[in-house]
Amino acid sequence: MSTVHICPLDKFIPSFIEFVNEKFDPDEHTFWVYGDKVRFALPPADNVHYLGADLFGNVKPTLKLMKAIQRHDRVILHSFHGIKMALLLLLTPWVLKKCYWFIWGGDLYQYQIGKRNFKWRLTELLRRPAIKRMGNFVTYIKGDYELAKKWYGCTGRWHECMLYTSNVYKKNVIDERAAGEDGKTTILLGNSADPTNNHFSAFDILETYKNENIELVVPLSYGNKRYAAEVVAEGTRRYGEKFVPLTDFMPFQHYLALLGKVDIAVFNHHRQQAMGNTISLLGLKKTVFLNPGTTQWDFFQEKNIKVLDLQTFSLRSLSAAEKHDNEQKIEAYFSAENLTAQLKAVFTS
Repeated sequence: MSTVHICPLDKFIPSFIEFVNEKFDPDEHTFWVYGDKVRFALPPADNVHYLGADLFGNVKPTLKLMKAIQRHDRVILHSFHGIKMALLLLLTPWVLKKCYWFIWGGDLYQYQIGKRNFKWRLTELLRRPAIKRMGNFVTYIKGDYELAKKWYGCTGRWHECMLYTSNVYKKNVIDERAAGEDGKTTILLGNSADPTNNHFSAFDILETYKNENIELVVPLSYGNKRYAAEVVAEGTRRYGEKFVPLTDFMPFQHYLALLGKVDIAVFNHHRQQAMGNTISLLGLKKTVFLNPGTTQWDFFQEKNIKVLDLQTFSLRSLSAAEKHDNEQKIEAYFSAENLTAQLKAVFTS
């Protein structure tokens, strides 16, 4: 069966294309990509086609894409953002039943967190009928699928899949003595300068322990720069030298080394977010606090992976047995072998 992929370029798309071409028959997959190919270099492959800077960047490739989605057996939408994707589907409504929406998170949650202006209302007006009639939804977090049903009235099938190689847990050799070796408790707060991290209410929760021997590390290199400056000012005011903002981009290996020194991670999101960081931390046997009621909280409960309730925060750590159990379950689920099996199920359904 043949599959056409429509992919906005992001950091995990090139490696996904390479993974699919390696593990599956490239003749059965065609990738139509759009976005910044200078920033995200595309792999040289005969089944990869570039649309331009955006979905309707060039007329001729777009017309070829419209023919392709009608000719192929399956259409995979790598995220569903914006008016142009909705228009593409409204122009070809007969393909919706064979569409598979790979849900990224932000594309779904724009219903909840989007600014209620004219553009948002128009986008949702166009997206709603497409999502409602779509045949398939792909995510490893079933709660996100349930929200899609609640918000858009869709009835399509759910396929459990971890989606991308970026979600494959890569076991790292970390000197565990680095974490807490000097008696200091290192707390990681949030994953970016996005306001959805809710840093200020997290500061309120953590303030009880500001006189303890702690270090509060806060990644702020990605996201809203103005908001980041506000977080830095308030964090410095409350925690002084114990507050360590990370405002410069850090190479991936350096960031992994940082995670190895963390004792406790705090994610104060009220929606599914920062899963990559959370997976890595749990695999490294760290203690993670989340908000109950979020779809990622429900996911970890379903998989019997131990996370703690942020609303009852303390400087406690998981037991050695709990940490080891988390590590084993993360390695088993977020493996390349499991990703291959899950994608095979999607590609043959």
